[in-house]
Amino acid sequence: MIKSLVKDQTKLLEQGEVLKAFDKYYSNEVIMYDNDKIFAKGKEGARELQKIFFSKVTNFRNKITKVIVVENISIIESKFSFNHSEMGHRDVRGIYIQHWNEGKIVVEYFYTGKLLEEKISEIKYLQTLKMTKQS
Repeated sequence: MIKSLVKDQTKLLEQGEVLKAFDKYYSNEVIMYDNDKIFAKGKEGARELQKIFFSKVTNFRNKITKVIVVENISIIESKFSFNHSEMGHRDVRGIYIQHWNEGKIVVEYFYTGKLLEEKISEIKYLQTLKMTKQS
């Protein structure tokens, strides 16, 4: 079930429909982290922060480069770029680690920069362990 939800979510994200994906797939009680720091608690506050941010964004482009779904966890790697009225042009590579419950994201970790590289190394290690166990 989660695989089809994630597939639809990533389609919306690639189309630039970030707030639509947020409204559709995030729990009212969501907790969101940005590089291990709490970004927002609760859908209402998180949406308001997203809305403010995206009101200042033009030319948003998002390319999903990898998707992994294991049980109730999805991992989405993404490269996106945008122009922001205060921050200028940005090119970002990020990874979302999302915990799902009853068809909604209840916890999301978003990583960029050095923490992104650490998380990717951890994920590759876990994939290696999984393949070793299956052999």
